[in-house]
Amino acid sequence: MVEEGIPAFGELLRRHRLATNLTQEDLAVRAGLSAPAITKLETGERQRPHPPTVRALATALGLAGEEHATFVRAAYAREPFVPAPTSLVAIGTSITSELPLPRPEGRPAGSHAHNLPAQLTSFVERAGEMVNVRQCLCESRLVTITGSGGSGKTRLALELSREVLDDYSDGVWLIELAPVTDPSLVPVTIATVLQVREIQGRPLLDTLIDYLRNRAVLLVVDNCEHVIDACARAIDTLLQACPGLRILATSRERLGVAGEATWRVPSLSTVESRTGRRARILYGRFARPRRDACLWTGRGSSRPRSR
Repeated sequence: MVEEGIPAFGELLRRHRLATNLTQEDLAVRAGLSAPAITKLETGERQRPHPPTVRALATALGLAGEEHATFVRAAYAREPFVPAPTSLVAIGTSITSELPLPRPEGRPAGSHAHNLPAQLTSFVERAGEMVNVRQCLCESRLVTITGSGGSGKTRLALELSREVLDDYSDGVWLIELAPVTDPSLVPVTIATVLQVREIQGRPLLDTLIDYLRNRAVLLVVDNCEHVIDACARAIDTLLQACPGLRILATSRERLGVAGEATWRVPSLSTVESRTGRRARILYGRFARPRRDACLWTGRGSSRPRSR
């Protein structure tokens, strides 16, 4: 059911396109889409445009202010779990908390969303570590997997993230920091993955807090070491303000954030030297979490109580 007073997205898209004297082909070029995609949206054949599509179209059409707010509302009016804001101007900085979390193409509404890459090989050798790191994540809202380069930190984090998808109703999101060379871009990278728009004149971290404050989300922040100070500041700020947020990070060194639990990964050569039988037993029903599995570090290094 469409909200009263809000036109259908396809109708609104066509209206703005004609007002700017653009053909469907012209708009497709500007927005980086295909002409058939524009046709499907305007005719209503496709009724749930993804957030990046809405953003690209709004930019291509030059929408701002109330027009932009109405355009966004029309796009998400059919989302059953997202109340659309009445006005971008009236809502102000709360606009980000009103938008749905990103959903991969083809994933049905209501399922647990994520952007984790597909793994093409099995992951058995480190099953025992999976059990222990998962226990750490149950007991601490920040777990950092540490180890030398190439030790398998990222793979361990990704595999664990798949296992806990059902624990996070608002999704599990991978934040890849390896390409980031400017520390100031750490919040921008997080916002890009979550599809949170920056609001002019307002710190981006504040906007991210509005977005995440009432959501149950796991962020998998990969390769923190080369921007570790900026990463630690951003993570500390978000965790303090967003009670439903947990973070699984990978880094060559710990972040030094209050309440952080760390798990050091041995080199792959060490793991591979163990017997395959032992690893497979750990993976099965005989696996048991070690109570001393994690090292709690950072300010206030005492072990937290189980949550």
